[in-house]
Amino acid sequence: MSYMSYKKALPRNIPLRYLNGKVVPLNPAAASETAVGMRAKDLTQEPPQSPRVRVRDYAILARAADKARAELAGTAGEYHFNCPLDRTLFTFKGVTGDEFLVHVKRGADDEALALWLDEHGLDKTPEEICAWSDSMEAYCLYNNLEKRPSFVQECQRLGLNPACTTMFEWLEADDRASFPAVV
Repeated sequence: MSYMSYKKALPRNIPLRYLNGKVVPLNPAAASETAVGMRAKDLTQEPPQSPRVRVRDYAILARAADKARAELAGTAGEYHFNCPLDRTLFTFKGVTGDEFLVHVKRGADDEALALWLDEHGLDKTPEEICAWSDSMEAYCLYNNLEKRPSFVQECQRLGLNPACTTMFEWLEADDRASFPAVV
């Protein structure tokens, strides 16, 4: 059963997750999984997942979902949902951050969010998704002349060589510097 046909069969407030290839409602008895706030990371205490973590081959999705949940729970700290990085994913799929956020509010876990992306916006083959994620993982902000000066400054602060540091490596280094006891 597709995500949409399954979702239409349920009341709007039933949180969903992806389990063994199927979208299923979360167990209401598992209170820690049913409320977004209960599952949200406190991003004042730990970073979101790395942008290179892939869910159904989508890079950035896990990080965007962590930031969305934290923003809804009021624990986003310095992190921002629907930032330019998140929007690269949403633009690739032809959806908006607001559309994504609706499903986060309903309690969808990362797998259910990826399944939702598979079925909404622009059609993308698994190969296109993988190639896009690979290109995002290899992207270096140093090659963007507009962003180069600030990227060089940030890399120097973190002891990185900007000419060969990818955007994802920079974000991970910044997360480690921000939360040295956690990461």
